Amino acid sequence: MRPAEITRVRGVPNQGRPLDYRLSRVETVDSGIRRIFHEQVDLAISQVHDPELGVAETVHEARRRCKRMRAALRLVRSGFEPDGTFASEDRSLRDLARSLSVSRDAEVQVAAYCRLIDSHGGALALGEFEGIFELLSARRREANDPGVLGELLSGFVQGMEAARGRIGNWPEFEDSFASIRPGLKKTYHRARKGLRRVRGGGASKAFHELRKHAQYHRYHCGLLSDVWPRMMSAREEEVRCLTDALGEANDLSVLRRTLSRSFDPGVPAVDVLLGLAARRTDDLHRQARALGERLFSQGPGPFSRRLGALWALRPGHS
Repeated sequence: MRPAEITRVRGVPNQGRPLDYRLSRVETVDSGIRRIFHEQVDLAISQVHDPELGVAETVHEARRRCKRMRAALRLVRSGFEPDGTFASEDRSLRDLARSLSVSRDAEVQVAAYCRLIDSHGGALALGEFEGIFELLSARRREANDPGVLGELLSGFVQGMEAARGRIGNWPEFEDSFASIRPGLKKTYHRARKGLRRVRGGGASKAFHELRKHAQYHRYHCGLLSDVWPRMMSAREEEVRCLTDALGEANDLSVLRRTLSRSFDPGVPAVDVLLGLAARRTDDLHRQARALGERLFSQGPGPFSRRLGALWALRPGHS
């Protein structure tokens, strides 16, 4: 665990302890979810202000906190009143992450370009691609303009502080597996549905949807790791491999879209990169489908019942 992941959390017991993104067997569902939310909010704010983090890492970590918090919300979504609170909280976090998407997209395009070039070693004449790299670098500099990005990060911090202030208005979540089963099943079901849509092919949007729900499932595995640490950690790692493959494919999709829009058809260097990116994307999609078939072969009902049985073995909880 990095030093930056040690923080003091306002209003939460055991001040100064390491962050623990899981529901511990020694706490209730309600106290665990609130603790996790407080910790993620405070860490997000501290990382924005951390001078040791570069721009790319700051943006990446800020968006990652939003994803973790949205995953935690989904796990207990059935415990919210039917008054739109869940949807409102989820939308707020989604919008905070999206506010930094321009910077993120500019960064991943440069990274995707570099991976493509590096993966072919000396087979490519780098001089032919200088114009492409200069374009991507210029877009990154523009997206990370200190004035513009500073204002966006300031708004992000304000949004996080507002999210922390709303935690006290949430309902109390029942301390039982019944309070998390619906959210667990729904996310798992959506990941399986996404997998069905990409069998034998599928558009980039379908793979993006699979990645989104698989990522939430991955975080759910982390949140529930205490029911059987070795098994859940192994599953979480396998799902991470799936989402990493889909994440790289998505980055390549963003790069391909930018190249197609920024250059006239028939530019040799652009055509070469588009071809390499398409081939790599196909490989990643095949990997993702194979992983997904193994990970989501079981139906959501049997999967949730198995975790429910393990949950029942937690000392002092039902």
